Amino acid sequence: MLVIVPALMLVQCGSDEGCTNCGGGGSSEPECTNEELTAGLYSFAPVGHEDDCDNMFALFQEFGLIPSGPFPIQRPGFTDLPEPATVTLPLPGSPQIAGTISEEFGEIVFTAPGTTQVTVNLGFPGLPASVTFPVSITGTLCPISDERVDATLAVSIPQAVPPFTDSVCNVDATLRGTR
Repeated sequence: MLVIVPALMLVQCGSDEGCTNCGGGGSSEPECTNEELTAGLYSFAPVGHEDDCDNMFALFQEFGLIPSGPFPIQRPGFTDLPEPATVTLPLPGSPQIAGTISEEFGEIVFTAPGTTQVTVNLGFPGLPASVTFPVSITGTLCPISDERVDATLAVSIPQAVPPFTDSVCNVDATLRGTR
């Protein structure tokens, strides 16, 4: 199964859809409070997405190739972030992606080094049995309370993957994490 779920939607922090411009939302929306990020196991579920891949992400979701979550992810607390902390994104059906969470210029960011190969098992007549997508992932965390963290992840597919993409493709997803 493909999980490019663990990706940036341009929605406001604290809305039902999630956030990307954390801490800069309107006056009626809660701001990101980095100090609220407590260490522990969070369950993240996707709450929205956008892509410039001819709606490939939505198509994969519709056919059940992208699970709806929740995805359990162990997160460090804000007090742990003077030093970058290593975290692992669990990708069902694919290798797990290890990256770092750190504070950069007042934002809590996730960075996965390099490109990871994510294999999608298709199982549809007329298509290959599977296809492998190279993906690069970055993101931000927006702590809303000690029980809720909104996350945005930008997933880039840096090369064409026929028959699904004929050029570079970007998927932006918003996730909601709760404990």
